[in-house]
Amino acid sequence: MTLKRELTGILAVIESTISSCVKVIPKFEVGTSQHTLLTNRIKALEIAQNLMLDEPNGIHYSKEELHAAQAPIQSLLHKSEKAMTKFKPGHPAYTRLNKLIQAMTLSDIAIEEAIDNRITRVFRHH
Repeated sequence: MTLKRELTGILAVIESTISSCVKVIPKFEVGTSQHTLLTNRIKALEIAQNLMLDEPNGIHYSKEELHAAQAPIQSLLHKSEKAMTKFKPGHPAYTRLNKLIQAMTLSDIAIEEAIDNRITRVFRHH
């Protein structure tokens, strides 16, 4: 599989996860923990998605935004890994969770690299 096709697949998983979160968020009242969790998850997924698209004139995030995006991504990763243990390889849920784990792992790496690059840039200017 080519890197570009793999990235396209990862971005599709992220887009699907964002879409799922957007669909269920109206079920929760603003201010509830569930609504806040979904809002934070959507923002984190959008940040990861934009970082992976790596467009030269893309959106730039502060170090604080990047750090805040890590928790929802890592939470999704942990929950997916835990859920995957309930299924056998080949089961549709196992396959779906495996794709989500790959997407969240790469999302976490993209955010970590963006944080490192931002820190590096700050030090270069001094």
